[in-house]
Amino acid sequence: MTQKIPTHKLIESMENIVIHGFCNVTQRLSSIQLEPEEGIILTQEPVYSGTIRLHGFLDGEMLFLIPEEMAEQIVFQMSHGRPMSEAEWDGYFKEYLNIVAGCMISQIGNFFGKRVRFSLPMVKKGVCKEITKNEFQFCSKHDFSNELGIVHFVFRYNKVVLDGA
Repeated sequence: MTQKIPTHKLIESMENIVIHGFCNVTQRLSSIQLEPEEGIILTQEPVYSGTIRLHGFLDGEMLFLIPEEMAEQIVFQMSHGRPMSEAEWDGYFKEYLNIVAGCMISQIGNFFGKRVRFSLPMVKKGVCKEITKNEFQFCSKHDFSNELGIVHFVFRYNKVVLDGA
């Protein structure tokens, strides 16, 4: 008989996956070192925001608010500094969000032994209005910083999926 893991331990494990995944993948892709921040930090403008929806075992969404200067540096590093059109720039930025989210979601799925699917990133310049919705039971907010600014990351999902884990 397998022992059920308490919900608070599962949530704590997911939080660790998010923090380490976000920082590690960003550093590998762009050489930008992010440090987790504590406390309430106000959003800096201008920003690029991205939204990724999760489906399957884990129903939820990931919201990213990344300062413009940092987003530009990420794309510059990923494209090896080559000139590009606005559409290409958007493609690289979406790919960055896709890789970061994919890494975290893959680790969460492996941790629970279940499959999680996710949508393609939706990106816009400015703050997504979707941030004001509250359709999910659980919300974890993380702030990361470096000399290029503060990144806000919000991970919202329905906690009931953890009850069966």
